[in-house]
Amino acid sequence: TRAFCPGYSPSKRPIFVVGMPRSGSTLMERLLAAHSQVRGAGEDTHMAPLVGKFIEAGSTLEGGRTCAKLGKQYFTRMQQLVGASKDSPVHTVDKMLRNVMNIGFIYLMVPNACVLHMVRDPMDVGFSNFRQPFEGRGTPWAWNLTDIAREYSLLQQVADHWRTVLPDGFVNDVHYEALVATPETELRRVLEICGVPWEDGLLDFHKQEAVVHTSSAASV
Repeated sequence: TRAFCPGYSPSKRPIFVVGMPRSGSTLMERLLAAHSQVRGAGEDTHMAPLVGKFIEAGSTLEGGRTCAKLGKQYFTRMQQLVGASKDSPVHTVDKMLRNVMNIGFIYLMVPNACVLHMVRDPMDVGFSNFRQPFEGRGTPWAWNLTDIAREYSLLQQVADHWRTVLPDGFVNDVHYEALVATPETELRRVLEICGVPWEDGLLDFHKQEAVVHTSSAASV
């Protein structure tokens, strides 16, 4: 598969934060974006449209070449989104949580990407979603506790599947409870996984002037 579909591996590895809403994804993004070599891109992802193009190419010879082409397109567009220059690329943090469904495509297009799967106690994340007044377009399941449980189970199964079939270290669980209890230890682990060196001052992320546009605005 890799020989047929080599993908595109940029020097600054893209970071994907995926999983369930209210699982600590915004906190994770803010911590990472405090680094001088990392920029948070929020949920304005460019991956989903490229998945459609990848599927159109199919398993033809053109499809094999498409892996690298679309991977490079993703990297370039995300660099533009965060305002990075060609000569000074950065690690981007794509926080479109539904990309958990695209992990296989991410691996084919950008095989050196760093995928962080946010995990939180199911009762805590379930009730947090239930009490959050989402608009409903992307979270129609959030108004019913049974539907929330099904969504949690589904996303966990998807992440487990890709962790099993893809190379070790491509999909990495980050537990919200560990991130809150021992932030430096967990952040050091995450940065090492993603190939980003430690910098002092990362835990002062709350001093950033960045605006949070998600439902976690009051939490971070």
